[in-house]
Amino acid sequence: MIISNLGDNKAFFRNIFPIGKKRRCPLRLISICLSLCYNSTNMKASILSMGAMYADINCLKFPYKKGLLPNQEIVGDVYEVVPGGSALNFARVCAGLDLHPVFVGKIGKDKIGALLKELLLETGITPSLIEDPKASTMVGMNFIGEDESSIMTVVGSASRSFIGKQMMDKIEPYLDKVGYLYIGGCFKLKALLPFYPALARKARRKNVKVILDHGRITNLVSKVDIQTIKKILPFVDHYLPNKEEFLAVWGGNSVDEAVAKVRKISASDIVVKDAEKGATGFRKNKSIQLPSFKVAVLNTVGAGDSFNAGFIKAQSLGSDFVESIRFGSATAALKISDSSLPTLKKIEKLLKK
Repeated sequence: MIISNLGDNKAFFRNIFPIGKKRRCPLRLISICLSLCYNSTNMKASILSMGAMYADINCLKFPYKKGLLPNQEIVGDVYEVVPGGSALNFARVCAGLDLHPVFVGKIGKDKIGALLKELLLETGITPSLIEDPKASTMVGMNFIGEDESSIMTVVGSASRSFIGKQMMDKIEPYLDKVGYLYIGGCFKLKALLPFYPALARKARRKNVKVILDHGRITNLVSKVDIQTIKKILPFVDHYLPNKEEFLAVWGGNSVDEAVAKVRKISASDIVVKDAEKGATGFRKNKSIQLPSFKVAVLNTVGAGDSFNAGFIKAQSLGSDFVESIRFGSATAALKISDSSLPTLKKIEKLLKK
């Protein structure tokens, strides 16, 4: 199918994938080949993500002992300024894995907004942003201690004033161009929640695969919000929550009980992430539990988002369900153990261990 659509690239692909011969091909090489297909045939290989966005200032290995107290000055050495937010973290890792992400979000028309837009472009993300002169771009100030504990603070109004019509207007032009729609961190933007079921339905009608990771359930999340999330599930292809969030939404005393409730309304793939304990995948009536990769942890922020990006990358390469979970786990392991973003080369090396 791919070769027949490539015209002059037929010979190139036959040299790489000789007919009648079995040959292991590096993932990076496969990715390059699929990128050629994308550029040559408009194949659906990109991914659309939307949600809250922040300019994150992460203070790493911060030397607080008992938290941050009033009238106290603590001095650290290391910090980074990166795009932040669950859906945006996912997009950043996708960009590093050649998934061509488009991100829809809202910023203020201010200097922090300009910086954040520049950071997205540098990362390889195509921004489709609403710039509001009456809003202030969101800033996350995060302190990660030497023991990996964290204190997270947020200021700004842009993402909190992001409304459904704005999102739908920005997303609509892309639904005919992308292969995947990622709905992540839903509970943080309650004004968008009522629009997600219709968006997921529309994506499904256009043969766009829908990925859901609703994120943490805080004290501000209502029963109505949770019911709205459940209305998305019939249109979801890949449901990728962590264990705590999964049980909080579906109830039950175990993951198996919660899965049984999901199965009443959705046949989606389910992967329940459980940090260092690994991940459990459910496809149709079968399940499999896979361990995590053992690494020295530097920073756990964005581990789940990275797993999601790795899982979807593997799926886009045609990997089976189990291989995709392992690929996601390897991506997450690299994210928490390396100061730079995961790459296909690094993932392939870890998978061989």
